[in-house]
Amino acid sequence: VSERDHHAEQSGARERLPQHGPRIHRRATFTSRNHRAVLQPRASHSTSRAGIERLAISVAVCGVVVFAAIVAAECAINPALDPARHEVSEYVHARLGPLMTIGFVCWAASLAATGWAVLTRTGARLVAAGLGVACAGMLLTAMFATQTSAGQLPPGETLTTTGRLHDIGSGTTTVALLFAALLSLKGFGGRRFRQQVALLLIVLLCSDIALLVVGPQVGGVRQRILLAGACVWQLLALHVVSASQPPAQM
Repeated sequence: VSERDHHAEQSGARERLPQHGPRIHRRATFTSRNHRAVLQPRASHSTSRAGIERLAISVAVCGVVVFAAIVAAECAINPALDPARHEVSEYVHARLGPLMTIGFVCWAASLAATGWAVLTRTGARLVAAGLGVACAGMLLTAMFATQTSAGQLPPGETLTTTGRLHDIGSGTTTVALLFAALLSLKGFGGRRFRQQVALLLIVLLCSDIALLVVGPQVGGVRQRILLAGACVWQLLALHVVSASQPPAQM
């Protein structure tokens, strides 16, 4: 009787074994489908985010190039304003003055896009914050016209709120970009980038001191060198950002 029971148990076990195979297969298939369903939205989100980052970098590059081109064009359009003495903000009072305002707005948009790209691609929050402050300062510069001519108020005029806001905006942009450039020397980009930025800052510092010693008759040259240096640093930072991979998303 025991042998017969033993054979019956073995036969029953063999009969039950195939029944578990489809269940395990269905469970594995269901798990695999769920895994793909979770991964697909993440992949789609990463793709769309990468597209937005590339768009931001393109906007940043175009904005700074357009700004530089407008400054150069204004020099040719208004030769009466000697670029050695007069600053670029004074072009808003000359022929095709609104063109210079458009240039300021383009650079403000470029700074904002650069700050966002730096934050999302590299995580350099302080550098991105400096670019954001510079953007705000440039918007103030664009919204309020300067009152000075060759760095001086015209005789008989007093500085108004509009003039003060313009000066605050331009000064804020200069200081914010300087701090962003200094902060980019630590933990941002590679060794070559840091060497380029260090050399750029040394050249700007030496030229600025030398031109200050010369006097206000070269104030326009001094400002244009600073603007050119800021644009070069921004393009170097954008090159680093475009070559960087975004931080891994959990």
